[in-house]
Amino acid sequence: MSTNLDQLLDEDVFAENKPQGRPTFILVLCILSWVGIGFGLIFGMYTLWVARLTSGIYDSFNGPNALGVFTDSPEWQYAMRAAKYAWTFALIGVVSNLLCLAGTIVMFNMKKVGFYIYTIAQITPIIIYFVIMNSLAFSNWVGFSGFFVYFINIAFVVMYGLNLKYMK
Repeated sequence: MSTNLDQLLDEDVFAENKPQGRPTFILVLCILSWVGIGFGLIFGMYTLWVARLTSGIYDSFNGPNALGVFTDSPEWQYAMRAAKYAWTFALIGVVSNLLCLAGTIVMFNMKKVGFYIYTIAQITPIIIYFVIMNSLAFSNWVGFSGFFVYFINIAFVVMYGLNLKYMK
């Protein structure tokens, strides 16, 4: 009699009626992502606004040997290339953040397709940055600080990927 009672107590009789909730870790990842996306959108919109100024700076300083000796330094080349493509980087950032927002909302609803949207939105800007900036990407501390941000983005992609088993 005791074994039957123990077996009944061990079984989850109501397992079929329990709603399949989202794991807490996915909830935490989504909330952290939304905070980051919010900051990214604010920064991206501000950068779009400022990009006009930086393109003017690029145009005024990009004459033949405009400042003499400084134009050969990697820091100067990085600054000029970043100024030239500031609007492009800002637009890519805003679009990427909007796609990340869409992806996290879909993942919040426990659908795998959100992971693929999110992953594309996180990885594509990294590739574009390295294609445009090429060897200058790590020529100074700004490049290395960008690398840190990209590392965090990739870490979030990996953490979401480890939770795909809970999504449909």
